[in-house]
Order: sequence, then structure tokens, then C-alpha cells
Amino acid sequence: MTDNIKETRVRLVAANKDYQTAPVFLAPKFTEGSMEFDINGKKYKGKKITEGDEAIVIVEGMALRVSDVDSYKFSHLQEFVLGDEADELLLEIARGSGLVAKNKQSINPIFHRFYFEDREDDAKDTISKAELTFDAISRVKGLSAEEMEDYCRLLGENVTRLTKVQIEGKLMKIAYDKPKDLIDVFEDKNRKQKMFLRKLVERGTLRLSNGKYMYGTELIGANEDFAIQYLKDPNNNAMVTQWNQMMKRNTASAEVSEITEEKKVTTEKKGK
Repeated sequence: MTDNIKETRVRLVAANKDYQTAPVFLAPKFTEGSMEFDINGKKYKGKKITEGDEAIVIVEGMALRVSDVDSYKFSHLQEFVLGDEADELLLEIARGSGLVAKNKQSINPIFHRFYFEDREDDAKDTISKAELTFDAISRVKGLSAEEMEDYCRLLGENVTRLTKVQIEGKLMKIAYDKPKDLIDVFEDKNRKQKMFLRKLVERGTLRLSNGKYMYGTELIGANEDFAIQYLKDPNNNAMVTQWNQMMKRNTASAEVSEITEEKKVTTEKKGK
């Protein structure tokens, strides 16, 4: 069975494009006072020797020369053979440096230069991302044109004067690039209230001032959370119904104006 296959090599992969061509030189930590080397937490006692005209500290009996003057080159796609003492020592130096992440998922771009490739984990990560993307795209495909507008608003996308195709394109791009962001919005229990608030603001029924939701001079909510509570409060049902009706009238008026404008443009073209 392939599940029983064991990797015999470990490979370094650059954490970003900058380190695909720029090698990094690493050395074990050395404490001059105690003449100790620290290789990934394991201590090795050094010994002073003379090399040419220079006095150096070296660890005797190592498969790889370890001294206070040597460093080792690590580069993108460099391979290390497991079972080879020198290569395994290099691996420990890399692990102890703090500059190499244990896998792709653990990369911190602030200080990691490379990561240890794990083909099994990388394959699982690719599958997981593909499944998320498929899920996100499937959800978008199940939306009506109006719902697509609503989800675009929740994701911070401006839908003013966009065609249905353009709006769907925006959502599909998010589904492809950031599927989790889109899925999180779908699973937000307050998504309907958030969509309604954005519509009210976009169409001028409510005014957003310094994060506060205002209806004329009346404060609806000091922030989005309080505004959502206002919408959910049964005591405010009459006002919410009124806003819904206002938006429907505004939408109908906008559609009539748009059709009239289109007819006007068409007539002018024919006149020419």
C-alpha cells in the first residue's frame, strides 16, 4: 500500500519568491564562554585548535565539520538524504535556526525563509482548498441575481451600476481566491440583517456616520451589532416594514428611470 511508503529525502522549499534565488547561510549557536555548540537544542562541547595562523573552536568526531567559523549554505529545493549523518546534521541546524518552518502551513512570513516540504500534507492542503473552492462556487451558483448583489455588499464589493454578469464575476473571483471568506459570510447567522442594513445605507434610507446608523436624527445603532439588534427587536417591526416598502418604491422608481433613459438613448440614436 502507498500509505506505508516512507520518505527517504527531505527537501527545503522557499517560503516566498525572494528566497528561490537567494540562499541562506546558517551555523549552530555557539557560546564562547563555555565553548558549547547548540544544534537544535542538543549541546556539543567544542575544543580549541590551531588552523594555520588562526585559533578556532571545533567539535570532534562529527560527520560534518562544526566550528565557530563555519556556516552552511541552504537553498531552495535543496535535498537531504535521511540516514546520511552529515545531511541529518544539516537538517538539525536548519530546524534549530528558527528560519525554517516545519511545513508549509506553519510559515510565518515575518521570519521564515524556507519550509520543509511534506508532500503528503501539501497534497491534503491542495485537496482541502479545492473542496472549499468547489463549495464556495456551488453556493454562488445557487443564488438569484438579487442575492448575488446582497452577498457582494456583505463582502465589501460595490455593485452600483454593475450588470448581473459583472456581479456574478465578482463573487466567482472571491470564491476562487478566498473561498473561506465567502463561505463564512454564507454561514453568518446575522447575514440577512447585515444585507438589509447595507441596502438601507446604499439607497439612502439610513445614514452611516462615524460607524453609527442614523434614520434622520434618530440613532438606530451605535454600531452594526446594535443596529442588528434594532432590526431583530419585535417592537421595531412597523419601522422595518416601512423601510422595506420605501426600498421597494425606490427600486421601482430607479428601474423606471433606467428604462426611460435607455429608451431616450435609443430614440436619439435612431434620430441620427
